[in-house]
Amino acid sequence: MTKPDNKQRLYELLNESATVAFDMKRNIRFMVCPAESRDLNVIWMIKSIRFNTATPIARIRMDCPCYAEKNSNFVNPQWFLSDEEVDYFNSFIRKKTTCDFSVVPAECTVFANAILRMNIEKYNVDPVETLKLKYSDYQNIKESPLPYDLPIPDYSQLKLKKPF
Repeated sequence: MTKPDNKQRLYELLNESATVAFDMKRNIRFMVCPAESRDLNVIWMIKSIRFNTATPIARIRMDCPCYAEKNSNFVNPQWFLSDEEVDYFNSFIRKKTTCDFSVVPAECTVFANAILRMNIEKYNVDPVETLKLKYSDYQNIKESPLPYDLPIPDYSQLKLKKPF
């Protein structure tokens, strides 16, 4: 069996991915991709709304203000954010957005929408069940869905952390 090329691997990752938000003014897309890392929950900030294997992607963990380490599933160049881009990411994920799920409030943060999408795509947990999950009961383990009230990390700390 031949090893898939980067285009095929990106296609496979995108097949399990979900877009969380767009910023049309900046030409930025935000996604979650459960197949990219089985051990971590990661938000992708992509440097273009339309992208391919050459498009840089910032891979930022949802549980702490850290970049995800590169793994063998990941095919795109890694994007390490400038201080201005960190400020943008930190504020954008806190913005209110329209939620597509009737069981949640009409508006939620981009981060909360990412939680809902990740739980559907990675853990097969629907939004009704996600709303029942509480941070106080959360165990940050490999097969644990994210609680809806997971605190948004202070991503301004990404400025202080050196990429690996």
